Amino acid sequence: MRTAFRFLIVLIFLGVVLGGIFGYKFYQFGQMQEQFSQPQPPAKISATMASTEMWTPEIKAVGSVEAINGIEVANEVPGVVENIAFESGDTVKKGDILIRLDAAIDEAALRTRR
Repeated sequence: MRTAFRFLIVLIFLGVVLGGIFGYKFYQFGQMQEQFSQPQPPAKISATMASTEMWTPEIKAVGSVEAINGIEVANEVPGVVENIAFESGDTVKKGDILIRLDAAIDEAALRTRR
């Protein structure tokens, strides 16, 4: 009997708490509906007279640039790079030497075969 009484008190307390939460949310929903049903205020528009000004055709900014056209350079033989004969952005022509590989190993192998 005492356990049933405690259970009934817990159920009533739980009903009051959940009812309070439900009532508060129902009240909030009503407030939101009331706020949304009001007409929107008119948009504020401003205008100004156009004038001629000097314009500098440059801007200082920080960013990155990616080339539209580019190439991939690959060597035909493996080796250690000894010298790079160009800088990034340089213009090169067909036949220009771009990279010189260390030929000491190949020269030594050639001398031993003679």
